[in-house]
Amino acid sequence: MIDAENVLVSVLIVSYNQEDFIEKTIKSILAQETDFSIEIIITDDASTDSTSSIIENFQKQHPKLIRVLSSTENLGPYKNGLRGYQAARGKYITWIDGDDAWDHPKKLQAQIDFLEANPDFTGCFHDARIIHQAGTAASNNRAQGDFKLYSQFNEYREEFYPWHLLKRNIIPTASLVFRNNVDLQNLPVVNSRGLSLNWLMQLEIIKGGKFKYFNEPWSIYNDHPLGVSKKNKLNDFKRANIEILNALLEDDYYSKLKRDLYESMANEYLQLMLSPESQDLPKAEFEALTVSYLESCNNLASQLTDSHGD
Repeated sequence: MIDAENVLVSVLIVSYNQEDFIEKTIKSILAQETDFSIEIIITDDASTDSTSSIIENFQKQHPKLIRVLSSTENLGPYKNGLRGYQAARGKYITWIDGDDAWDHPKKLQAQIDFLEANPDFTGCFHDARIIHQAGTAASNNRAQGDFKLYSQFNEYREEFYPWHLLKRNIIPTASLVFRNNVDLQNLPVVNSRGLSLNWLMQLEIIKGGKFKYFNEPWSIYNDHPLGVSKKNKLNDFKRANIEILNALLEDDYYSKLKRDLYESMANEYLQLMLSPESQDLPKAEFEALTVSYLESCNNLASQLTDSHGD
């Protein structure tokens, strides 16, 4: 499992103030049974609770396996995760947030075996169990609702393509394993709102390729009030999603998928208009939303018409 000279998989843990979860996260990685070498890189974003000391204790116990990248100032999730990615030495990469965990001891072995045997796949992912922590129901963002599995509110396919991801099918962060050959340093609109970053990075990773989906819940997502997605309003995520989709219209690859982009954009605008948060918007703002929604519908209609032309 430990061979610094021949690391096959880099496991990146992104952490910030997760003292209630980080121990289980690390232990779930240490429990993996593999016939290859891995490294664990933990990027701690200047935590103010006991997260840092918990991480340091694990690093002392496993000095050859665990590397810790600490920070004296809070960098935010994108920069914090990116520095771990830049330090990774493995042929494959997998990310896990410091409040999630893996739930099957051979999950990493199964994913790597598949990718090694199928070079035409960019990455692979699996389902995840959702554990709802007390107090989460009152949070701003209830994307996970009361579902027990991610597959209950997403449409996954065994061969999962970029156009499936564009429809806002959410891939559990802790489930994805991908090849270490992607430039994630110059993503579009990453600084505009700082939201939907996992989706944005996954769109870059899958670009021009495809993922394999395993219909097994091999990881755990802890749905709790202090999670990043619960600290922001659902409408803020919808606006960030629309910014990302607009930016992708200028991307060399995604510009060829305009029908899918406009379909997804129209759906985001519709959800934005129908959300309870939007009911209190000034009339002019709501009318502007309506106009944008209709424009995206018209653009989608044009793409559909063109695809059925002479």
